[in-house]
Amino acid sequence: AGPVRSVYSPGTVAASAKSVVGDTTVNQMTAHARIEASQPLLRGAGEAVARADQQTARLAARALSAQAEDEAAGLVRDLVVGYWELAYAAQALSVDRDSEALAQRQVAVTREVVRAGIQPPSAVKLAELQVALRQEAILRDQVTIVAQSLAVRRLVGLELTSTPLMPSEPLEVPATRWSEDEAVSATLAHGPSIAQKRL
Repeated sequence: AGPVRSVYSPGTVAASAKSVVGDTTVNQMTAHARIEASQPLLRGAGEAVARADQQTARLAARALSAQAEDEAAGLVRDLVVGYWELAYAAQALSVDRDSEALAQRQVAVTREVVRAGIQPPSAVKLAELQVALRQEAILRDQVTIVAQSLAVRRLVGLELTSTPLMPSEPLEVPATRWSEDEAVSATLAHGPSIAQKRL
């Protein structure tokens, strides 16, 4: 940064003299005075000021990078959660189908019992009600699977069709045990959203 310059002009100082040479008169001689001072107010700050724009651009680039990483991590999280929700719904459908099959067999057994006079005819109605409840649960499971399949398709960019996605691997709980303190420490150290807030 350049110095600040102050200029003070006190005016004009004039001196006159006359001389006569023959018929010619030489008259008027003028002198001007000016005081000038300078002070470099930003001495030593030139490098920092010149690099301020570069630093701003660097911080903006880091912020955009952290934001992109945060969005990617969010997408992966949503995809993992969506997959396990789909796997859970598929497992629930399998369980409810087995329950419906058992309820159907219970109806047959109940009819034999009623025919033998051991239970009243209303017992058959109760057994049939259990079958209807299992069938209703199966319909709910199928609707959930279709909805969850559409959600996963949307996340990964697949074609949106009514054909359900079914996990190819059985639903198993991993034996890994997670430490809450370790998870929190890893998030604070490497979490993209935390890094973005630190900029």
